Amino acid sequence: MQQLPYKIIGSWAAIMWGAYFFNLVLLNNLNSFGIKPREAFGLIGIVTSPFLHGSFFHIIGNTIPFLVMALLIATFYKNNFIDILVGITLLSGFSTWLLGATNSNHIGASGVVFGLAGFMIGAGFLTKKFIPMGIAMAVIFCYGLPLIAGLVPLRSGVSYIGHWAGLFSGVGMSYLYKLTNTMNN
Repeated sequence: MQQLPYKIIGSWAAIMWGAYFFNLVLLNNLNSFGIKPREAFGLIGIVTSPFLHGSFFHIIGNTIPFLVMALLIATFYKNNFIDILVGITLLSGFSTWLLGATNSNHIGASGVVFGLAGFMIGAGFLTKKFIPMGIAMAVIFCYGLPLIAGLVPLRSGVSYIGHWAGLFSGVGMSYLYKLTNTMNN
């Protein structure tokens, strides 16, 4: 059971990259399985979109922070890692489906990445414990500028709604984590 979070992280990254290369062969036809706001078929994207990427730079830009932040959460919140990852994925995906622009298609793991960052920052400040606060400060220091840049609509074709949805989902999951751990202690 101790190894399960790390196996999930490795599998997640492997599926992202496998889907990326398979999608190259299919000329990006898998990308049609992204989140399409308020379309019934677009609901499938809540689960599939984190594994779909439009370019090499897109997948690299999501893989590295995903691995770093997921490994941190798996290490320090190992008993809740699966709940945190699933919660962020579903909340950020559904929020993007609900609030995204009509006739848009959202792909990529950045909603999950922003969610993981939001969780670590939120958990650090909500728990008021030394290690989680240190992790929160490290995330802000290392990823603060890219996080802020990812929330400001500067470039077309970037899912800013997905980024915001991920960030708020992560903070929400940190609050839920604090509530459930307070009740269990």
